[in-house]
Amino acid sequence: MIRLFVAILVAVSGCALAAPSAVSDLDLNRYQGTWYEVARMPNRFQKACVQAAVARYQRLDSGRLSVENQCETANGKRKTVRGIARQPDPNQPGKLAVSFFSILGIRPIWGAYWVLAIDTDYSVAVVGDAKQTYAWILSRTPTLTNDRMQDAIAVLVRNGYDTGTLIQSNFAIDTK
Repeated sequence: MIRLFVAILVAVSGCALAAPSAVSDLDLNRYQGTWYEVARMPNRFQKACVQAAVARYQRLDSGRLSVENQCETANGKRKTVRGIARQPDPNQPGKLAVSFFSILGIRPIWGAYWVLAIDTDYSVAVVGDAKQTYAWILSRTPTLTNDRMQDAIAVLVRNGYDTGTLIQSNFAIDTK
């Protein structure tokens, strides 16, 4: 009976995941540029993407970032979506909001895009959402060493993400 109680207690306590933690310092000027998707959790808006996902961010005069995401689909065509990213709270710069939907210039839908970790040289970033539903491992280069990839995955694990569903991109992982 005690074993059953302990098993239930462990199972229930494992269900209560802590909210992910975004970086406390994010320089959007350094974040802008090209990022290669090295890995991602499955998501509905990238369902058609089969390889070569790339994100480009450019700082706008408004202080926001323009966002352009591209990937290759199964038929070999490039899929491109464009949007805007903003920092809703200057006291939490790592918690961005992104919108890819606009009606007459109005953006009624914004999604959480939290930078969970970023290297000091802004070469690798780990990004997720507030509900641990979406996650991406991004790099300035199409390849990562195995150690850097494992470090990025560890960030996701520490933040409560289920990395068992992680999809590695077709960009090669450099084992050096």
